[in-house]
Amino acid sequence: MPWQRSRLRQARLDARGTLHDLSHWDAGAAITQPCFTAANELIVLSDHGGWWQPYRVTGPAGALDIQRLGKRQADHASTPGNSASASICGRHTNRAC
Repeated sequence: MPWQRSRLRQARLDARGTLHDLSHWDAGAAITQPCFTAANELIVLSDHGGWWQPYRVTGPAGALDIQRLGKRQADHASTPGNSASASICGRHTNRAC
């Protein structure tokens, strides 16, 4: 099931629609709600630490750097698929939770 384990894939798309620099992150857990900030930073929610927490994903293909945003050990969203789930897009910019 996607809420138990998933993989994040990222690539660069050229003007002809060809994919380049394909990278992926498999946290061994679920990843959901990928979105880009106004500063073009990729933010995702992952529960690989036991809580639904936001992470910033940076770096080139093959060398992704994953940084947890904030230090609070708590869910930052409800379980994916829950009708009460709200998107993290727009909530996280350059500030930590």
